[in-house]
This record gives sequence, C-alpha cells and structure tokens, in this order.
Amino acid sequence: MTGLDPIAAQLGRLMDRAELQDLVNRYAMAVDDHDLAAVAGMYTEDACFVRRGRTAAGRAEVLSSLEKSMRRYGPTIHTTHALVISWDDENNARGVATGHAELALHGELMLAAYRYRDRYRREARGWRFAQRELRFIYGGPAAARPAIFAGELRLRWPDEPATAADLPESLPTWDLDGAS
Repeated sequence: MTGLDPIAAQLGRLMDRAELQDLVNRYAMAVDDHDLAAVAGMYTEDACFVRRGRTAAGRAEVLSSLEKSMRRYGPTIHTTHALVISWDDENNARGVATGHAELALHGELMLAAYRYRDRYRREARGWRFAQRELRFIYGGPAAARPAIFAGELRLRWPDEPATAADLPESLPTWDLDGAS
C-alpha cells in the first residue's frame, strides 16, 4: 500500500481482512450448499488443494476433488471460527482458518475439527484462494467423539482405517516429552 497516507493504508488493510474473512465464510456455506459454481469463483486458476498428502492442482482438478467429496456426504454444516492472516505483500497473504464440521455419512452423524492453511491472492475480481491445505484435529462418528478425541487415532471415517490426526502433534510447539 505504498504511496497511501497511513489512515488510507490501514483502512485498505481492514477492508482486505474483511474480504478474506468473507471468502472463508462464503466457502464454508458454498461447500454445505454443494454450490460448485460459487466454489469455483473462490479459487485462482492455478490453485491447489491439499488434503492428507493428496494434492489437486489447478482449479478444474480442485473442483473435481471437491465434487467427489461432496457426493460422499449428505447434509453438512461447516462452522468457521478464527482466521489469522499474515501479509506477504499488497496482493498476497497467508492465513490459518479454524472450524468444526457436522457431516452426514452413511446415515451417521460425523464430527470434525479442522484447520486450513491458506494462501490468498488478490485478482481483478478480488481475493481468491491460491492454496488450501486441510488438516484435521479429529474426525469421526459423533457417538464415539469422547474416545476419538482422547485417543491417538483421531481420524475414524467409515470405510477407512483409523489414523493419526494431522494436528496438533505435527506442530513444532507440540512436544510433550520436552515439556517441563
């Protein structure tokens, strides 16, 4: 925001922050609505989506991957929580978005807690996702949530083997052995 007076620069940054928060919120609602056209408009052409080590590259592949996931579930409710943003420059930013999801899968209520690590890019139509990386804290049947959340294998989706979650153990700050 070079060349702007300090107040105009601060106002511009606040407006960018609000637009990014709206982008994250609109995304959650569009996924719940199975609105692929809306989701498509939220990604850059060269975007990528990463989930559990699998990467979909390019908007078309991202949408194909998301459509496959949407077809798997019945009704879903994604509730966004915090969004923390850092700025690379005027047109590029990074963020961490947290949330919870309720998902119908094979007639069963599933619950999940997640974080997205995002990269955002400003385009002519506004801010878009250049990358989303979905990382889970837990996920599985609602009825088993107490056991899932307290256990080591916190991802327990039907038709998949139980696995360790992505977070928080992968964080550099998560070192219980070294804690005093």
